[in-house]
Amino acid sequence: MTSLNLTALQNSEVSRHRHVARAVVRTVALILGPLVQAHRARRDAEHLMGLNDDLLKDIGIARCEVEAAVRWGQARRSA
Repeated sequence: MTSLNLTALQNSEVSRHRHVARAVVRTVALILGPLVQAHRARRDAEHLMGLNDDLLKDIGIARCEVEAAVRWGQARRSA
């Protein structure tokens, strides 16, 4: 086997490994993404619920709207 053929074979093998690695990363992101979002929403809701009513009013959120504000944001709340 010539060195050119060997280099092409090595490049093909590297390409296959990269393809598999990208698929693994995408799968992990699909699994962990929603879990991270849920954790952040829960953390943010707890933080906002710890604020007094005057502070919540200053930022434009009523206590009963905290959950919607952290999960869907301002656009969803006002719709």
